Amino acid sequence: MDTSFSLAPSERRTRYEALLSVWCRALLDLQVGEQNASVGGLRGGILCPACSRIHGRCADAVYPLLYLARAQQSEAYKDAAIRLLEWSHLVTAPDGAFLNEPMGNPWKGITVFSLLSLGEALRHHGDLLDEATADKWRDRLRRGADFLMGFIDSLWKSNINYPISAAAALAVSAHVLENPSYRQRAHDLLHECLPYFSAENTLLFGEGKPMDGISPRGCRAVDLGYNVEESLPNLALAAHLLGDSGARAVAVRSLQTHLHFLLPDGAWDNSWGSRSFKWTYWGSRTSDGCQSALALLADEDERFLPAADRNLSLLESCTTHGILYSGPHLHEHGDLPCIHHTFCHAKALAAALDTPALQRLPEVPLGFLVRPVTLPRDTSEQPIRHFPEIDTGLVAFGPWRATITAYDWKYSVGEEHPSGGALCLLWHEAVSPIFAASMTTYRELEPSNMQPLRGGELPRCLTPRLVWEQKGVVSQSLLDNNVKVEYSHTAEQVLVTVRGHLTADAMTFELQYHFGGQGVEIAASVEGIGDEGKPVLLKLPLIASHQETVRLLGDRQASVEKVGGSLVLTSDVAFYLPNPASQRYFNPVPGFEDYLVCVPVIPGTGASVRLKVQ
Repeated sequence: MDTSFSLAPSERRTRYEALLSVWCRALLDLQVGEQNASVGGLRGGILCPACSRIHGRCADAVYPLLYLARAQQSEAYKDAAIRLLEWSHLVTAPDGAFLNEPMGNPWKGITVFSLLSLGEALRHHGDLLDEATADKWRDRLRRGADFLMGFIDSLWKSNINYPISAAAALAVSAHVLENPSYRQRAHDLLHECLPYFSAENTLLFGEGKPMDGISPRGCRAVDLGYNVEESLPNLALAAHLLGDSGARAVAVRSLQTHLHFLLPDGAWDNSWGSRSFKWTYWGSRTSDGCQSALALLADEDERFLPAADRNLSLLESCTTHGILYSGPHLHEHGDLPCIHHTFCHAKALAAALDTPALQRLPEVPLGFLVRPVTLPRDTSEQPIRHFPEIDTGLVAFGPWRATITAYDWKYSVGEEHPSGGALCLLWHEAVSPIFAASMTTYRELEPSNMQPLRGGELPRCLTPRLVWEQKGVVSQSLLDNNVKVEYSHTAEQVLVTVRGHLTADAMTFELQYHFGGQGVEIAASVEGIGDEGKPVLLKLPLIASHQETVRLLGDRQASVEKVGGSLVLTSDVAFYLPNPASQRYFNPVPGFEDYLVCVPVIPGTGASVRLKVQ
């Protein structure tokens, strides 16, 4: 797999616009037309195939639709944008706020995102509208901005993405409506957000309550998905419109740090994040995408546009029938796609296409080869990088990339993202992800923003872990928030050792992740109280779609045939297979099917498993 590519400027614009056109064509097909004119609650809205309803935020698509109205000189796209904003009166409160849904969700903070889309549509393409329509749109923008001016204190009771995005929304509104009071409030709010960057690595925190809280392990509330797809793009936009060089510099430094979590195939590794319950392999649900920030700040770092390009390629590969599916295996699994991801990420592509980096294309000679750009996770020159503010380490050795986390920030009461020194991501350059963590126990924490499950069966956990069941009580290594994690490396290997407690009593565990020339070895041992002879299980959910063949080569070896090679698992003890080789389970977070291998770990004896790719 060649992951070091960078698109030529003209090809980049063509690719971005092509994907945007594919998505918006699908939005047009799903928009309720004039044949339903008598049903005012539907006409102009966009129906969601998976959720069988119209999402309140679908009106955010006015920006990408109006962009294509100009790019393709299309009356159809312009008319669709006009009808969509007319439909949005159903999610308009008397005080000018936008609502998250037509019924049942009273949250008004979502106004910040709707204002951003409406304001950017007017800022870049408002001249396409006739005077009467443009006046209506500006009046809607003004009413929303006036509401927001009085609602900002409430935003600070939510997550950091809201006040940052409010600063951008007011900056856009100030530009379109030429209102200095909006501009001043945007400036003040932007600077109120700047303390929410970690001193260690300039990671944006505040995706949790309290925003400035610190966990027992000294961790902050950080979510990679929301940061790269929503907060940092809107911070960059606000800084750009306000001419704030200081805030722009913070956005650049933070994005440079976040690039360490971009996998070579364009995936964002949010396996550990505070809101990873909305993680999908290419990013996050209900946020907009990384392309707008990376394009807007492209002149600050030559790596930004190539990073955006790689993520674009992953978005392309997850698009079927014009709709962005929330995970690489969702379509294969047979689930319908939620339209939320498509209209949100269409905004990011439109915003990127409207930046100078993609508007003013340099002349490139025929046959010119664009120099490949190396991104942080392309190379294994730095074998270990630890981020103390999330107590998470990144490992790079040869073709392997891994993430180990002891992150203990809890977004809400209950089991969510893994901790306990879990190997929450394992990736190989030939076959891409081998492990990718899910919620420890699947819960729809935001039911209107998480795709409904089919069949009523809860997805099983995708995170590698030790599991001990006794008298109906289940203990798991990934729930231990008091583990000790040690990292070491030489030129020949990287070794990560995790020590913790499997139960509240004296049962302890040790996990070792060894990265070397022969592959990756996972060694597990347990000591202490337990039923005589009853093993702890090392559960290894191997990512494998039902189109990838699993072969059992005896009771100690199995292989998964993938496009880029064969993943071979070898154990020093006989392992346990709870399901036949043809059966797969699916988890919508982050969107993979898996095949489970259970390795018994006898107390006092231990077990080890080796993974290699042929």
